[in-house]
Order: sequence, then structure tokens, then C-alpha cells
Amino acid sequence: RRFDRCFRLPPDDYHAQAPALAIEARRMGARRIFLVRDVSQGAAEYSGPLSDRLLLLLSKFVVGERRVDQLAGGFSELATTIATMNPDLIIYVGYSDGAKQLLNFLRAAYELKCRDGSAASCHPKVLLSDGAKDDSLDPSSFQVYLSFPLDITGPATPEREAAIPSFTHNHSYE
Repeated sequence: RRFDRCFRLPPDDYHAQAPALAIEARRMGARRIFLVRDVSQGAAEYSGPLSDRLLLLLSKFVVGERRVDQLAGGFSELATTIATMNPDLIIYVGYSDGAKQLLNFLRAAYELKCRDGSAASCHPKVLLSDGAKDDSLDPSSFQVYLSFPLDITGPATPEREAAIPSFTHNHSYE
């Protein structure tokens, strides 16, 4: 039977994706994290709980946090601010349009900052939330990582269960 007024809700990012992003940030060895939250129309509802949880999980390592609205602009200033703070990881929580703008302005800011030829060591890694998934995203100049939800709707197997860690509200990611 077809239900015309039903829609699929995305998984709860607060409980699943935020801990996964935090674990990956720590696996990458991040010690200085800059967190960017997209608050553009339609993105704030997605990015809010996810970003708030990331701040709790990674508070010891967050050196900067900024909200950005695509309509209000500010990506150029944000990229310059990020470059001056020298993070080793930038986490972007939002959708692909904002991620594209951010990466474009970061490329320009880091081109100015890393003129001495040490571009690879000068650029931070970038970790994007699953909302930024877009085949037209240009990751050039950065090591860009994208989180993507694991399909947990299939049959339970030992391999699948091993891939889905258990999280508690008091878990530490140090």
C-alpha cells in the first residue's frame, strides 16, 4: 500500500553521527579543531543538534566555532579566521552548498598563508557531515573526509555489529 503523506526521517544525528565524527576526529589525531555550523535556511535544524553534541564531545580540542549563513555571506572572513587559528582539523556540519563555498574560500585563504611551498603540511584536514555529500564537491588542496551513515537496516551479522559501536552519554573521546 502506498502512503502519499509519509516520508522517511533521517537517522538521529545526535546519537549516531556526532559520536562517529568525534571518534574519527580523534583517530585523525586532531588536537586543534575548528567547528563550522551551517545555519542557513533549512540547514539549522540538521546542524544544530549535531554541532551542539560535537561541541560537548570534543570541547577539549575545539579552538574555534562559528555559525555561517549562506545568504548572509561571511565565508571569506570565516576562511581567513580559520587560517589564522591554525587548526589541524575543520569539521563542517551542514549541507553541500555551504561546504562548496567554505572549501572555495579556504583554498584562497590557505593559498595566501602557505606561499612558501609547504602547502601540504600547511593545510588542515576537513571532515564533512553526511549532509555535505555531493559529487560536484571539489576537495582539491585539502584532505577531505565525508561521514556517511552506515545502513543498519540489513540483517544482523557479527561484522555489522562490530562496525556499530555502543555509545553512552558519558563516553570520553580523549
